Amino acid sequence: MHGWNWTLDQLNAEAVEWTTFDKVERDGFPALQEGVYYGQMLDGLRNGLGMVYCTTNDSSFWLFECEWKRGIPVHNGRYTNTTQSGSKWHSHSGTMGTHFMLTGVGTMKNQEGHSYKGKFKRGQFNGKGGEYRWPKGVSYKGEFVDGQKHGLGLMTFADGSTQKGEWDSDVQVKVVEEKKKNRYVHEGIDIMELLRKQ
Repeated sequence: MHGWNWTLDQLNAEAVEWTTFDKVERDGFPALQEGVYYGQMLDGLRNGLGMVYCTTNDSSFWLFECEWKRGIPVHNGRYTNTTQSGSKWHSHSGTMGTHFMLTGVGTMKNQEGHSYKGKFKRGQFNGKGGEYRWPKGVSYKGEFVDGQKHGLGLMTFADGSTQKGEWDSDVQVKVVEEKKKNRYVHEGIDIMELLRKQ
């Protein structure tokens, strides 16, 4: 059962406790500061269903809802964080890793309307087949490395036109194919124009 689907009856089905959540260092990410945990425990450790509320050393606020095993998040879970000013939120759902970030398949969405569905590695978009959507109807589906478009991908624009190409560290370096209304370009050759000339 995933945390965001729990009822209070499910969460409270076994003995639950309020306890301190100890600071957690996360290699390459802001440390999670001391916070509070509400959930199931075993031998003094978070174990079973539970929620954590804490901040990071950069003053972001974090709420984790997941299943725990011996103090570490396991299986599917969700976390929501807000920025320092508290004005912007991001929500992530999927397979949690020991560093308290998504690792595996998951989703991300934020207050501004951006979303991502695909693979994660240490909390960042990673792998083939992921899709990032911007709020105004633009999307990218393809390869990601460390949270950036990297490799082959397809951009789809709000008007329905597409651009297939290659990206390197979020910068498009090659256009392989372009489709616009009444126009199809493949490797620099306008196919419709070529057909009109024949």
